[in-house]
Amino acid sequence: MKIKELMKWTVLILLLISSIHTVSAISLSSIPQTGVWVRVIYPGNFTGSIESDGKMIPVSGSIDQFYQVLTVDGIVTAILQKEDDSTNKITLEVYKNGGLLKRETNEIPNGIVGIQFDLKSLPTLTTVTTASQPIIPKTGVSVRVIYPGNFTGSIGSTGKMKPVTGYVDQVYQVPTIDETVTVVFQKKDNSTNKITLEVYYNEVFLQRKTSEIPNGIVEIWLDLKSLPTLTTVTTTLQPLITQTKAVDESQQLGEQNNILTQITKFFKKMFDLR
Repeated sequence: MKIKELMKWTVLILLLISSIHTVSAISLSSIPQTGVWVRVIYPGNFTGSIESDGKMIPVSGSIDQFYQVLTVDGIVTAILQKEDDSTNKITLEVYKNGGLLKRETNEIPNGIVGIQFDLKSLPTLTTVTTASQPIIPKTGVSVRVIYPGNFTGSIGSTGKMKPVTGYVDQVYQVPTIDETVTVVFQKKDNSTNKITLEVYYNEVFLQRKTSEIPNGIVEIWLDLKSLPTLTTVTTTLQPLITQTKAVDESQQLGEQNNILTQITKFFKKMFDLR
């Protein structure tokens, strides 16, 4: 039996043993700012199911669709499959209050994407109140967002994302030190003002992304384990290479004086000079 047929039969069986709820697909130009939403993006047709609080919902659609999930602190499970054998990418995303929580993709023919996310597992972020000149914390991972207006987004690591909102200039501390860091932010207006996203580690700048397009999105993904290690060389007041060079010059000067002395003795002997 083909994977596509097996997937459809699985969905039908689950529907028979659970209470069936229906949900309408919504095409939106921007990410909803309230509630929990599942987004599916694919340049073709897809089918699948979304489950929350034990209720399974069959879905189907194409292009770019949003599905609202009727839970705020439960477990969200979404499984979607491409309905063709192309290598086009299908993208599955889960949002809460405008912030991205998790994203999965697949490019194989008839590919399947799945997400299971416990909304109670969202990490806690510390917001650093900024003045005219924000202070980057000296330890840990920090994210800075600069925009002359309101913005929304999400920050997290290893699949655990936290939705956040802010304005003007904000710094957020991420509760991780050696994992991956994913940061996504979006402008909440259609202006062409620039939004800037920066990531720091132990006060050291790592990466920056900007966008000026209306409702623009900036995104950074970093693997903290891949950061290069630098070796510091301690030097004295006089570098060793300079000292060696000075010794070489002294030896050369002594050899030159010795040659001149030998030449002088030779001429004195030849002309019997006293």
